[in-house]
Amino acid sequence: MTVHDNVTGLIWTQSPDLDGDGDIDVDDKLAFTDAQTYVVALNALYYGGCSDWRLPEIKELYSLIDFRGTDPPPEGSNTAGLIAFVDSDYFAFAYGDTDAGERIIDAQFLSSTEYVGTVMGGDSAIFGVNLADGRIKGYPADKTHFAYFVRGNLDYGMNDFTDNAAGSGYADPATVNLADLDQNTLYYYAVPAEDEAGNTAYPGCDLLNGDVNDDGFVNPFDIDPFVDLLTGE
Repeated sequence: MTVHDNVTGLIWTQSPDLDGDGDIDVDDKLAFTDAQTYVVALNALYYGGCSDWRLPEIKELYSLIDFRGTDPPPEGSNTAGLIAFVDSDYFAFAYGDTDAGERIIDAQFLSSTEYVGTVMGGDSAIFGVNLADGRIKGYPADKTHFAYFVRGNLDYGMNDFTDNAAGSGYADPATVNLADLDQNTLYYYAVPAEDEAGNTAYPGCDLLNGDVNDDGFVNPFDIDPFVDLLTGE
């Protein structure tokens, strides 16, 4: 089964149950190189009538996050009442396999985006998204994780920036303005500010799409397109 995202144009595999036994557990997880091999086999099978499946880039995978999720206690074992950070009306999902000694937060999903640095004492790493707690991290490439596979819209996450410098009609000397023509978004950022909880952030809004949060802060999907996870800039 597949899921079509009508916003991004991406088409996803619906379940990480890769061994097809009806359970989503530790046996369905793959290391990075094994996931690359698996997608070759998926295409050879013409899964869903298509042969252009791929392991998603981190921006593609990030687009699945549903921020209505609830963050479980790291060492907890009870998933009752928890809400995953992915829409379970469309996607099959499971928390970590506690019967196999995992934590319930061990629900990391693989991307194809390799981290330029190292983690955990020098291990090479890939970026992944934890759909149990909503985090993006670099994970050791030889560790096993769940996977959704994707096809379609190869331009998703590709940017076409214009720097709206002074005199452009958009710029304000007290702010930084950046237009992303590909994403139809104009970012307007002032000097760092503190929210009511004392957290430092960059207030702003999406002027082209009219997407302004009540608290004045840009939402995660607005800021994601210009984060360069390949260089960390």
